[in-house]
Amino acid sequence: MIYVQTTDDYLMYLQVAKNYSMNTLTSYAFDLKLYGEFLTSNYRSIDLYELASSSVRCFMQDQISLSSF
Repeated sequence: MIYVQTTDDYLMYLQVAKNYSMNTLTSYAFDLKLYGEFLTSNYRSIDLYELASSSVRCFMQDQISLSSF
């Protein structure tokens, strides 16, 4: 499953079906973009069927370490 298309679809769902605010959608889009870049830069698959919870934990640790500086 294609990561970019799926994240776009998810954001559209949140906008249309859930009526999320533009600020929330912008924040979600930014975080999803960062996560996709993290996966690519760390040579992890961006195929949604291959993602593991460990990649999410690594991403979160990476973000925490970046904000500590």
